[in-house]
Amino acid sequence: MINRKIKFLLFGGNRLKEDMPITYLIDYFKKKKIKFLLITENIHLNKETYSKKKFKLHLNKKDYILFKKFQKKKVLKLIDKNTYGLSLSSVWKFPEEVIKKFNGRLFNYHPSDLPSSRGAANITWKILNENKKYISLNFHDVEKEFDTGKIVSTKKIKLIKSFIPHDYYKSILKTEKFFLIDFIKKILNDKKMLKKKQKGESFYWPRLNADVDGKINWSWDCKSIFLFIRAFSYPFSGAFTFIGKRKIRIFNAKYSNKKRFHPFQNGLVFREDNKKIFIAHQTGYLEILKKDLKYKKKFKSFIGKRLV
Repeated sequence: MINRKIKFLLFGGNRLKEDMPITYLIDYFKKKKIKFLLITENIHLNKETYSKKKFKLHLNKKDYILFKKFQKKKVLKLIDKNTYGLSLSSVWKFPEEVIKKFNGRLFNYHPSDLPSSRGAANITWKILNENKKYISLNFHDVEKEFDTGKIVSTKKIKLIKSFIPHDYYKSILKTEKFFLIDFIKKILNDKKMLKKKQKGESFYWPRLNADVDGKINWSWDCKSIFLFIRAFSYPFSGAFTFIGKRKIRIFNAKYSNKKRFHPFQNGLVFREDNKKIFIAHQTGYLEILKKDLKYKKKFKSFIGKRLV
């Protein structure tokens, strides 16, 4: 039987250029007349959603409160014995007093493997490490440190063989929606959840910003450059490089090791046609479609130019 006294405090926001996971949950709560309140910050409020509008334009003012910094006293006043907390893409560490007051009812949604993919930017790190056979969705207890708590719900998903971040999120969407709502239903119906300690080697990876972290290093081997380009592709703003002072973003590529060049030729465009450019490297070469390049001012020709 559904407990109508239960209310949810949501912390965080959507992933970039998506309606997941917060918008989807809010729509569900409104449809089912479940009480909720979103606690968020400007980073998430100003993120683009799937419709390319800012997230805040999808919210009613009564749906959320905005924090510049985590306000412990305000949050403590919002928690009672019927309150459950869900952290979804949240940027905050929760104070011990808040965790304690939730009394085991504060959970984090982590859409990647635990404990091998703790932290953020999970799919980008996964592509870089070529760990692309499976991924797991998890809800776990919130503890003082990020992503260390016992797992209360998990779902393993087989991934497509070749993907960029956008393809990954699209491929898990149906399963992810079911997983989120199933967890909410367990709470509403007071179903007992078995909590399991995380097992295996722990790895923690930090948040990334493509505009800062996405610069290509042309001393890497071709395969590493290829993986790097894919890892920062859509919905992110792309890996980038320069020709002179002009910035170029790259969203996809192919590589070959059939022909190798001298290290001095790294980054030189040695061939160009109407659709593609070919870039030399000591470990092979990269083939990039022009439609996968973005830059402000057109080039008459790429041939003979060096990417650095």
